[in-house]
Formats: sequence, C-alpha cells, structure tokens
Amino acid sequence: MNATKDKFYTQLIRQEIAKSRKHGCWISVPIQKRGMPHDEATLHSILQQKEVEIPEFLFNIYKDVQKIELYWQLSETEGKDTSHLFTTDPWLIDNYLNEDYTWDFLKYYFTGSLFLPPIETLLGGNQNSGYGYHTVSKHMGIRPETLYPIDMNERYVSVLKQNDNKIENRVWLLDMDGRKIHDMGISVEAYFDLAYTSKLLFGWPSVFILKKNSEHYEFMKRYSRKLFPHLDLDLKEFGISF
Repeated sequence: MNATKDKFYTQLIRQEIAKSRKHGCWISVPIQKRGMPHDEATLHSILQQKEVEIPEFLFNIYKDVQKIELYWQLSETEGKDTSHLFTTDPWLIDNYLNEDYTWDFLKYYFTGSLFLPPIETLLGGNQNSGYGYHTVSKHMGIRPETLYPIDMNERYVSVLKQNDNKIENRVWLLDMDGRKIHDMGISVEAYFDLAYTSKLLFGWPSVFILKKNSEHYEFMKRYSRKLFPHLDLDLKEFGISF
C-alpha cells in the first residue's frame, strides 16, 4: 500500500500541479523527497524506545514514506516565467504592489509545501532545538518538547500535542510570526486531506481556521484558479465558493 506516495507524489504533483504549465501557468517543483520508509517492526521499536504512541494514520504514513518534502513555486526560468499573471493583477497591485510590497516578498504567497519530518525528528523533543518553533513556543510559555511537528514552513508549524504517553490525534497550528497557536479541531487524516484539497498553497491552514480573517484568504480565493486553471477546485471547507 502506497497511499501517501500515490496521493501526493503521483496524483497531486505529477497529474495535477505539473500540468498547470499546459494551461498557461508554469509551476516548478524543485523539492520532491520522501526517502525509504522503515519497516513496521522498526517503527514499533522506535516508538517503544520513546515510550509513546502516535495516531494510527500517521503511523501508516511512516510505513509508506520516510518523510514528505514537497515544495512548488512559480517558475522563474526564462521562457517559462508566467508571474505576469499575478504582477499585473489589479487587486494585487492596489493592495500590495502599490503599498511598498515587492514581488520578491509576495511570490512566496504563490508557493505550496508539505514537510513531514522523519519519525526520528517528529519524536526528537529537545533535539529539535534548531527549529524555529522551539524558540517561538518557549517565548509563548509552551514547552517545545511537548509539540510534535507534522508540517513546517518558515511561517507556520502544524503540531500534535502529547497527553501522558500518547500523542493526540488533533492538529494545532503555530503561527510563528503572530506568536499564536490555534486549535484546528481536526485529525491528522483530515489535515492531510485538506492539504491535498488546497494544493498545499501557502497559508492554507490559516484560511481553514480564520476564513475571511486570514491574510491568505483573498490569495486563495482570487488566485487558486489562476494557478490551477485545469482543476475543478472545491474550497468550501475554507469558506470559499466560486
């Protein structure tokens, strides 16, 4: 069974995102890594050594892949740069480009990623002190060793929390810029389903939680169909209807 690999690497990347270029928007995928998974016995051994349990869905992911590292962006290759689809957009000009925001800053809003670390990193505790969420959570009065990251980027870290020796099947979103943590109220399985639905667009968890109050809401609403004009997007769970 290769459910994770098939869903994200085959279906999402190869059959959906990569085909945007045939419909006018060139997207490149510079990072596509997954590694060789541990066998089931090794996974159980790792968990026993750490004296902790993880949600079954997450365990099944680790049976399929060692990690998930996916990142897509607008192509900047000569002849394949279609950033003009966005830099000439009146709303983006009025609200951002005319307000001293540069395209070099804004183009990160037109990216997507999913970074699930290897199980050793997930369970690393204080060994993960080099990650930004460690410092931020400490400043927020949260013990970072009680957070288990299932998705990370420069702004947001999606984490699970521990209750006794069991990692709970409930996802929280740590906004490292805003120094806030939000209860997403969803399971790990629902998180990965929503990640797929959003096409990993930067800031999607924030939109799911805050809807119109998220700074990413208008980007998702206005530009998802420009990024993926060939896909029949259903973003109702993000409060967006077309």
